[in-house]
Amino acid sequence: MFKLSEQSIDPAACAEVLANARAGALVTFEGWVRDHNDGRPVEALEYEAFDPMAVAEGEKLLDAARERFAILDVHVVHKTGPTGIGERAVWVGVTAEHRQEAFLAGRWIMDEIKRQVPIWKKESYADGGSSEWVNAAGENMDQMDAAANPRYMRQVRMKDFGSEGQLKLANAKILVVGAGGLGCPALQYLAAAGIGYIRIADGDVVDVTNLHRQILFGNSDLGRNKAEAAAGHLRELNPHISLQAVADSVYLDSLPGLIRDVDLVLDCTDGFESKYMIADICWNAGVPVVQASVHQYDGWLQIIDPKAGAGCYRCLWPEAPPAGCVGTCAEAGVIGVTPGTLGVMQAAQTIAFLTGHPDALTDATLYMDVMSGRTQRIPRQANPSCICSEGPIVQEETLNVLLPGNWARELAGKATVLDIREPRERIGNPDWIQELPNVPRSEWGSILERFEKRPIILCCAAGVRTRACLAMMGNPDGVYAWSKSIGEIPIGHH
Repeated sequence: MFKLSEQSIDPAACAEVLANARAGALVTFEGWVRDHNDGRPVEALEYEAFDPMAVAEGEKLLDAARERFAILDVHVVHKTGPTGIGERAVWVGVTAEHRQEAFLAGRWIMDEIKRQVPIWKKESYADGGSSEWVNAAGENMDQMDAAANPRYMRQVRMKDFGSEGQLKLANAKILVVGAGGLGCPALQYLAAAGIGYIRIADGDVVDVTNLHRQILFGNSDLGRNKAEAAAGHLRELNPHISLQAVADSVYLDSLPGLIRDVDLVLDCTDGFESKYMIADICWNAGVPVVQASVHQYDGWLQIIDPKAGAGCYRCLWPEAPPAGCVGTCAEAGVIGVTPGTLGVMQAAQTIAFLTGHPDALTDATLYMDVMSGRTQRIPRQANPSCICSEGPIVQEETLNVLLPGNWARELAGKATVLDIREPRERIGNPDWIQELPNVPRSEWGSILERFEKRPIILCCAAGVRTRACLAMMGNPDGVYAWSKSIGEIPIGHH
């Protein structure tokens, strides 16, 4: 339940609403009125809302929380009217069977209230005067001219950037696919630079093995969805921009909708399949892509712009290499500074493209070895024999890849699930994963003979080996690769 109240918030009364014998935990978050803001002494706040609209949007938010998290119930009360120093402005309570899930849901709700619910505030200062009416995220109702915002002063002072460049960034809408080793540094710099709208898509969760290179996250983010965790941190970094978290992986059928209203896409993924998919769909839609890829100590960077005349991704590499020929970061390993360096350069190229810098990498590919510091800029040009010269690039599904939402329907709950990772990779996994039959690479050739029951689902760490195994077997009917990590398989459907 989402409630607005002109009366002071009573935490005990709020908690009573959530009483439930099934609950193993009640986690609460409170927002208090503090006595300062941006170095000025605050005497009081006043909150205002159009109640029907605010409550309706608040209920939508709580419904979304129930879908995202395994919680039992949630209750939110937001104060309206004059609110004194030390008074509670908002109270969020979440019950769940387990404390961690209630905590994650409560933190997400607290962040999203500021972004999604139309509640406005005005501060009164002890040194005289009042602020303008702003929303809870701190954005002015008559949005501040980005070029005049003091946080961007250093870049606006640059003669070849100036107010015009800052306004171009403020008016830009971008999609970042992947909030991992490349996406984290790119997102930090682009949010700080003032990109007006950033959509982040990632269906993965933060794992301890990510932290050496995905520096936007910390220990408190373990288990959280990467897109949502990233958006939360970026809102703290820059409350003057709009952020949207898409807590799902990007697929062939979902990407067209995600790019429909953006000016540019950053491909921060790890894997050839995703890179070809993103490049092809964006090329067909006329949307430029800032691409980067890393392997251990080196990487490359480029911008594929359909209007630049330098060709598409397939003009360079007509066909994707065989699955499994190059390991992902999880398989081959990577030093953290490699994706960090390339991710920062993706951010730089994004800014260069959006502001019209003449040397943006729209007609060249930059290769870099981060340990030696050696770089090479290689010109690109369109290949007249490439399939892009014949019209839209059509992607064909050559592998039996199960997508979320349809695998249960197709398999009707009857399948043999095989883990084809190496035994050492299974150490420390949940018991139900370790109980799955294990078929490491050396035994792939015997899968069809050893497991006659169909259908069969192959699982690995990131999807590379499942696709390689399928290709080796000739992609037989009834054998599938799971499209996400093994930890996300809904075990109840087996």
